[in-house]
Amino acid sequence: MAETRVLPAAGCFGPGAWRATLEASQNALRELGQDANLAAVAHRLARLVPDPEASHHLFWALLGVLVAEGEGHSRVNLEAPAWPEPLARAMGPWAPIRQTLASSSLVGTTGTPLILDGGWLASQRLCAAERSVARAVLARVAQPRRLGTVPDAVLVAPAHLNAEQRSAVALALAAPLALITGRPGTGKTSIVVALLRALQRQPEPLPLERILLAAPTGKAAQRMGEAIRKGLSQLPEPEALDRALLEDGPEPRTLHRTLGYHPALGGFRYSPANPLPADLVVVDEASMIGLELLDALFKALAPGARLVLLGDAEQLPSVDPGNAFRELVASQGSATVTLRQSYRMDPRHPNGRHILMQAERINDPRRSAELWGTDGIHQAATLDSAFGQGGVWLVEPGIPKHRWMQSFLNLWMQTRVWGGLEGRAWRNRVLEPLQADRNGWRPEDRLRAEALLAHFDGFRLLCPVKEGPDLGGVQPINRHLHTLALEAAKSQLEGQPRFLAGEPVVVLANDPRRGLFNGDQGIVLPVRRSEGPPHLEAIFPRGRELVGFPLPTLQDSLEHAYAMTVHKAQGSEFGTVALVLPPAEHPALTREVLYTALTRAREEVLLLGAPSAVDAACARSVTRRSGLLERLEKGSDLLA
Repeated sequence: MAETRVLPAAGCFGPGAWRATLEASQNALRELGQDANLAAVAHRLARLVPDPEASHHLFWALLGVLVAEGEGHSRVNLEAPAWPEPLARAMGPWAPIRQTLASSSLVGTTGTPLILDGGWLASQRLCAAERSVARAVLARVAQPRRLGTVPDAVLVAPAHLNAEQRSAVALALAAPLALITGRPGTGKTSIVVALLRALQRQPEPLPLERILLAAPTGKAAQRMGEAIRKGLSQLPEPEALDRALLEDGPEPRTLHRTLGYHPALGGFRYSPANPLPADLVVVDEASMIGLELLDALFKALAPGARLVLLGDAEQLPSVDPGNAFRELVASQGSATVTLRQSYRMDPRHPNGRHILMQAERINDPRRSAELWGTDGIHQAATLDSAFGQGGVWLVEPGIPKHRWMQSFLNLWMQTRVWGGLEGRAWRNRVLEPLQADRNGWRPEDRLRAEALLAHFDGFRLLCPVKEGPDLGGVQPINRHLHTLALEAAKSQLEGQPRFLAGEPVVVLANDPRRGLFNGDQGIVLPVRRSEGPPHLEAIFPRGRELVGFPLPTLQDSLEHAYAMTVHKAQGSEFGTVALVLPPAEHPALTREVLYTALTRAREEVLLLGAPSAVDAACARSVTRRSGLLERLEKGSDLLA
């Protein structure tokens, strides 16, 4: 553990105090796994105050708020600030810091870097976003609903909608804001298909170009588009309106792309002064939307546009601060439909039914004991007895754990990644170049690339943490599997490249110039363009198309995606998921992490860890300190 120096005592703020303070704060940030540069941000603001002691106190308050935001909170309780231990140890006593806050020019109720809001402290940025979202929500639910009818024909095909789904379609057709929540398998996409079909059958049909579909990640947008197309293609007797939807309907895009994000603008192209060209916006996987992104979405809507947010309020909240979708669902009953009937619980699909049965038990603390009952999680003594069985299985790693995990990852690489082939045979499969020219991909090459992308959609390793001992985190697992790939390819390689043909990758940062956004998943493959030699490219699905970018121009923004964090996997769905559990005491192990990981799988979940880790997760829930729910419940005060 890094040594953490403590804040100097009052009256000891001499010339060397800032050096000691910055050193202590950076050590604390590193212990927390947060960006050490946050100390520089807090330092720049705090030095605006001339008094040395007050300046140091404000530095710690600012840093505390920034650390809280990094953990997903939008505000801090002044009465009992829940600072993580490394920060609390470095910060020292809270009382003098709080006294400084009461009289500082950097702290106020509006327009200052730190906002005092009752007994809470927040950054001006997030406080403004909460107020803005609350006003937008309350203003929308107060608007009158449109008149419209839902034709019976859209409620019985391609899927026969139940009463909950029918209520959701009617709400989305009429209300300025509709919130639809339900766990996986409750038919949220069927509602979108029915809504789109209903809109085309109104007395004044909504033009297709005035409808926007979006999701927080590229993978979620891709899944949304595929599910809508699948639904429309299953209509037994499609009408001309349905064929037009299938052929020319709106293509889902990432929310950042929809809003026109661009770094040079410092934000989004669409805003109150330049609203989105849409009368209806439908956003899937809404639980992944952070507070500030939701604020940008509301601000970009035209005054008369309708907004439909679909998601699962029980999943992990967004990576960014806030818990917005859950708080909207909790407070806006008249604008919310909750879907409870799961089609994956159908007895004809025993594997999916078993997975969701355990997910329900995880989500309800009163039922967690049922996880170990006769129809609960299966426990296997060895990997061989669990692999490929379907449903949810727990395998406790042997001792030493590092060696056991190596054996597991070698087996995973052989059976899943290489699809049962030898490493050399897999290499031969992915080394044949794709052919592309100015007219696009050769049809057979596009099908081959799509098949390889679909292959990786069949399975994924998930972890709650990025780093962990004994191959217990995303990064060490990715490094190990990449090493296995290098070993299999060593006769064909010079040196040790960062990425090889056939490796899955994920985008780390928004890149609007290329149309790539954080979380987009793809694969590295050789591509020959025109008559030149083949070169490695990163290939990504984009709507109905595939796009490729030369690997050298992109690789600094990529990482391997053999394994992903549970957060990053939201919006994705795989046939098989293996979840590597940290020790029971690890704070990242929560009910929401376990629930979200299980519900990424259709057929099989392998839990690699001790039963005590599962029990600990069920007993620990994500708690976000946020003011949005309180503001929404105040209601009229915000609209005054």
